[in-house]
Amino acid sequence: MRLTVGRWLIVLELAVGLPAAAGTLPRVIGDAEAPACVDAAALARHMYAAPTFRLVAPLSLPPGFRSILILGTRKVDISGGHALVSDPAFFESFPLKGSIYRGTLYWGRTISGRRVVEIARPAGWQGDTYSLWAIDARMPRTDFVTALQDARQPMRKSALVDAVWRPPLVFAARHANRIWIVTVGEPYGVLGNWQVYALRASGVARVCSLAFVPRGQTAASLLPAPVSRFSRLLEATLGSGEDEGTLQSTARLRLNVRRALGNLALRPWAMAATPAYNTRAQVDAGLAAWARHDPGRTRLRDAVLKAYAPAERALADYYARTLGVPGTQAAAWAETGMDRFLRGHFVFPHADE
Repeated sequence: MRLTVGRWLIVLELAVGLPAAAGTLPRVIGDAEAPACVDAAALARHMYAAPTFRLVAPLSLPPGFRSILILGTRKVDISGGHALVSDPAFFESFPLKGSIYRGTLYWGRTISGRRVVEIARPAGWQGDTYSLWAIDARMPRTDFVTALQDARQPMRKSALVDAVWRPPLVFAARHANRIWIVTVGEPYGVLGNWQVYALRASGVARVCSLAFVPRGQTAASLLPAPVSRFSRLLEATLGSGEDEGTLQSTARLRLNVRRALGNLALRPWAMAATPAYNTRAQVDAGLAAWARHDPGRTRLRDAVLKAYAPAERALADYYARTLGVPGTQAAAWAETGMDRFLRGHFVFPHADE
């Protein structure tokens, strides 16, 4: 039985049965009635329900959304830099050269006496970092740039966000003279809170946060014990990842595993998008080769395989209980989720490599 996410979003919003869950997911912390918060919450619910591995990308806007994206990125991988897309009705862009800040300067047009300014700075092979300000609109661009390059760094201290890897998203209301900003956390975060800011004549104010995990919980703590045990066994197969150089391949694999664990606990419809380099047959063969001639590895591999079926059954029961879906849907989510979670731990060479 195939059910659309949209249908079950109603269940999620109205009656999230997760242990210790208070309210809905995503939940609003702060002024839920503030226009910026209303819009940001609509975006958060839309992305939470999307069948995407990452919560923030590829970014899509909900139907009938009251705001437009005027500065930001919709992309998943922005490591190549030059990721920001700006609306020319709201921003001009200029090359920025200097001893402290260099890159691209996005100079916002004035709204209510304030101006949004963002800088994308090249930061090596990982792409750009991003800093954003909301400044007095009367400040000339030349004065801002001069202050920016001051070795005492007065402008850096006043930045709303400074040198982040995931750029803020800047929105303008479609039918109001209103700008709002949401910071979505760093790439190494998993289901972290979004911070929502409103641009006002007196400055910029944080109006609310959006949380994607029940209060007082972590995503991993919500999973049933057999799934947690299976996860710990898989973690033990990865090794330390020491001395891997700049690319840190094991650390990157672990980060993807953490993202997958968050989705496994809270967004099972997103598990089908979990990246997996190998097929299940390739993983089984790779684990068998890895364990061969090593008794410790053999015991670990056998424990992983033995724990698989109990974890899948427990996961299906967990989805049926906490998300209120029929058993057939819960079983389908559990089957896909376990397969992708297992495969996402490994990168075994293909036969043709």
